[in-house]
Amino acid sequence: MPTLEEIHGLLTRYRERFAAVDLFVDDVDELAQSQLPRDTYELSTESGLRLMVPSVGQGLEVEVLKDRGVARFRLTKATRDEMLRDATNKALVAGGLTFSAIAAAGAAAKAGKEGLLGGMIFALFIGAIVHAANTPPDYNRIMTLLYDPESRDWKLYDGPYLHWAKSALAA
Repeated sequence: MPTLEEIHGLLTRYRERFAAVDLFVDDVDELAQSQLPRDTYELSTESGLRLMVPSVGQGLEVEVLKDRGVARFRLTKATRDEMLRDATNKALVAGGLTFSAIAAAGAAAKAGKEGLLGGMIFALFIGAIVHAANTPPDYNRIMTLLYDPESRDWKLYDGPYLHWAKSALAA
């Protein structure tokens, strides 16, 4: 299962082409295990749960879309020092409602997969122009990757689950 560090590395590798990457919540190690880094803090959002994780790489933003069971990851624009300063002014994530929301999203992810994937883990890169206005995503501007647990790396995916992965993950 990919870790937050590996997701940060993936975003860094493709930062010139894509603004965010989506994965199912239960496919990310720290989210599935409810073991977020100690300096993680929560920001309020209308669409779900938004977490800032200063200790991962240069900082990682995680938006949990509870109804879809999807977590959207972005590199932060704030510096690590700015994020840590913000963390001291905000409540650090200690559990409770945060982990309940993550667990609910994980349940939604499992229900959405319907047992179809046999352990395959997909990531969906979304370009900066994909979610313009209120239009549905253009599936031709989305790159789907498959996680390889042996090499702990990602590979382009163009298999039979491609359309399903794009429609299930594109929030």
